[in-house]
Amino acid sequence: MNKLLLRLFAVSALAIFTQANAAFESAKLDPNNEQPKFPAQMIFDGVADARIILALKISADGIVSDSLVLAYTHEPLIRVCQAAMKSWKITPAKMDGLPVSVQCELTFNFHREGFVETSTVAITNHFLSGGFEPPIERQLIKRVHPAKEIDRAPVAITTVNPLYAQKALDEGVRGRVDVYFYIDEKGEVQFPSVYPGSDPYLSDIAVTALKSWRFETPTRRGRPVMVAASQTFNFGSP
Repeated sequence: MNKLLLRLFAVSALAIFTQANAAFESAKLDPNNEQPKFPAQMIFDGVADARIILALKISADGIVSDSLVLAYTHEPLIRVCQAAMKSWKITPAKMDGLPVSVQCELTFNFHREGFVETSTVAITNHFLSGGFEPPIERQLIKRVHPAKEIDRAPVAITTVNPLYAQKALDEGVRGRVDVYFYIDEKGEVQFPSVYPGSDPYLSDIAVTALKSWRFETPTRRGRPVMVAASQTFNFGSP
């Protein structure tokens, strides 16, 4: 019988925290959630191990509201994982006892011996590591690329400035916000995320602005790819 190993931790919330030092509880998957099945065709093809990594948005209602495929070893994994997650039950993350939306990277490791492992990390962890664990990395037929691997650095062709209120500046709300995100094969911003310790107001306006940015299509050896990127906003600096 298949078993689902749950290791859910350190999910990275969007800029909706009420306090920088508030108590945070991560989302929790129901242990009875449907497991994705190892695709039959892959078994027939003799595949023993496989992996897929997705970015997820989990709403304050505990629903997977959106997903983005970041990497996979075999394309059929996309369908079985997305189908399974439609019926998942999730206890939402909480900030000071109140449900909040979160974003995270979810990895499914499929093993032909009969079980599926899942692990979840903060989206920002991907940018710190800059890659995926070997030896599976060599088997990935699609993956997110760090900026150093693409033909040239991402170039923004449309930018929107954050709506930084004069009242916030007058009241001393200032500082730096680093937003981590993906630029997809169309040059669009996907899944912007910040560290939980960032100022909630500054994080919110930075993320909101960045969602409207557009970039030239990132390429690797001339082919469109998805790339990991970050953008720093400084508020109240001279």
